[in-house]
Amino acid sequence: MTETINLIVKRVSDIREFINMPRRQHTLMTVHARWLQLCSSLDVIEDAAWAIDAFVAKEFGVGKGAIYLAAYGLLQVLYVQQDAAKHMCRSLGVPFDRNQYPKLEEIRGIRNDSTGHPTNRQNGASFHLISQPRLGPKGFELVSMYSDGRTECKQIVFSDLIQDQCREVTEILDTALKILAQDEAEHKRRFAMEKLSFIFPLTLNHDFQLVSEAISSYKPAALGLSGLTIIEEITQRFRAAVGRRDQAYYESINTEYEQIQYMIAKLTEFLQARRNDSTPAIDPMTA
Repeated sequence: MTETINLIVKRVSDIREFINMPRRQHTLMTVHARWLQLCSSLDVIEDAAWAIDAFVAKEFGVGKGAIYLAAYGLLQVLYVQQDAAKHMCRSLGVPFDRNQYPKLEEIRGIRNDSTGHPTNRQNGASFHLISQPRLGPKGFELVSMYSDGRTECKQIVFSDLIQDQCREVTEILDTALKILAQDEAEHKRRFAMEKLSFIFPLTLNHDFQLVSEAISSYKPAALGLSGLTIIEEITQRFRAAVGRRDQAYYESINTEYEQIQYMIAKLTEFLQARRNDSTPAIDPMTA
């Protein structure tokens, strides 16, 4: 794989790492269509890169028909990759101004003129064709005929199209990565003095041990209840800290907290029954 193509694939991988972070992934998935578009866009950008790489390596036949097929395929791949890059930006909320990428617009025009809609452009204003004698593995001559009588011939060089496309698509990916990284850095800065790990004391394992030993009757039930109280307090503190960071993610893990609260309630009932010398509603193995 060429260095420029490999760079695009690497950038796509980097973006995937950002969007799969739980906090960001949950936010993106709140609008299901947006998440699906983002996944599709990243896959298409990468798939197109592989197709471009195959063209560069000349993994096609040597006959005229094979070269036509390869030319049509390359121009379509470039076009589709551009759309995917634009839709990726839209999904991520990253600004995209096509005027900032003039070479991409030029490539779109070449594709539309030569292989997209060559027989009728701009409601009959122009008509185009690929000069068969001047088609080869390196490029072709695009003949454009206009309704006002003009005729233009333009040399299209595949390597130039690929170079321009890779450069500007990489710029788009770099811009998206920069915005994602800035957002993540700002999020970390806001909570730099409130690390989630600080919520969990080093003595927490001891509290779990007290609960376990109280269940097994190795320790008084009252000690198990005290350990359980501390565990519940820490759980609530953690939940509140998550809520301050990201309300959407906070809401997404409600099911986990409901399960935790259910287990704490059942264990509390069990240990209280033990403390009062009554029969618990659940057996020690269940506890």
